[in-house]
Amino acid sequence: MKVLKPLPHAIMDYAWAGLMMASPWLFGFSKNRVATAHAVASGGAIIGLSLMTRYPLGVFKYIPFPVHGVIETVAGATTATAPWLMGFADDDRARTTHVLSGLATFAVVALTDYQAADQSSGPRIRRGAGMAEQLRRQPIEREESVNVGPPASYPIAS
Repeated sequence: MKVLKPLPHAIMDYAWAGLMMASPWLFGFSKNRVATAHAVASGGAIIGLSLMTRYPLGVFKYIPFPVHGVIETVAGATTATAPWLMGFADDDRARTTHVLSGLATFAVVALTDYQAADQSSGPRIRRGAGMAEQLRRQPIEREESVNVGPPASYPIAS
């Protein structure tokens, strides 16, 4: 069952990125340079992916939300296996943090409706609308656009 919509997913992405970047100090493996570097780089990658994703809290909106899901799946596998691939599996705290992070990523991927961001049903929300408006799903008044291009047809002189 796909219960996570794009906005809650985006909020979780940014929160997870901060948690991953702080995890070496929060969970006591900051002296392990390789594990710390991986955790901080992983958090930075999550922020980068989130900023570029076409979903409510994305800034640049280059990556379609379904592609974001594929990237997250690969990232989850990489994070869960990093202790063995990068040689820090003997550090219990670092190993546990990375494995649980990878498994949690798989859970989020399994629960997310990656098609919801591209659906046009429901009220349209103006780009840049605040989080409260998006959470309430309140429609925003349409902004008028000014056409400054050439006229579509020219009047015929008689």
